[in-house]
Amino acid sequence: YVLITGNIDLSIGSVVGMSTMVAATLMSKGIMSPIPALLVTLLCCLLIGVLNGLLVAKFKLPPFIATLGTMTVARGIAQLVNGNYNTDSIMKFYPEAAQTFKNVFYYGKTLGLYNGIWIAIILWIVFNFLLSKTRTGRYIYATGSNIDAARLSGVNVVSTTVIAYVVSAFCSFVVGIITCATVGQGTMDAGNSYEMYAVAASVIGGVSTLGGQ
Repeated sequence: YVLITGNIDLSIGSVVGMSTMVAATLMSKGIMSPIPALLVTLLCCLLIGVLNGLLVAKFKLPPFIATLGTMTVARGIAQLVNGNYNTDSIMKFYPEAAQTFKNVFYYGKTLGLYNGIWIAIILWIVFNFLLSKTRTGRYIYATGSNIDAARLSGVNVVSTTVIAYVVSAFCSFVVGIITCATVGQGTMDAGNSYEMYAVAASVIGGVSTLGGQ
């Protein structure tokens, strides 16, 4: 989504790390059970997405600079949230709930397929529908194709860009949660260099780094 709008998001990997560490810290220290911990983590990630969108679209910062800054902030949160240490096992205080969490997001199977595969399929269906069948999707393409023409045509460029960055942050949240479920704890280096993988995979898949179609 972000690349289609003609922007870039360098904070993806750091948001993954922040997602992993925040959720794991809340669970491993017995502060929250998995569901409230996921909601708090989701809120933190979405705030990064909103901040990215506002910095780029509202305050006209170059996306490389804006997301480089939020990348540093998110990685700092990932390091500081547990005192610059990886977390203990999330099984410590809520073993049954934590095991369910791990099964839902990684180890469990549904209809013979691991749940991680189902999560990827569901995300693809939802966001592909949003991009190809809704007004928001058309606005995202219009913003990336020609931002001035889109603005003159009545497209709210600011909100459209914010939505694109929020989607990016949400996907990073999901990857962070899956990483947490995979290893059963939080690791500060989770998500390192993921922004490079995301851009490379998008370009290989046919997305233009110049935005638009």
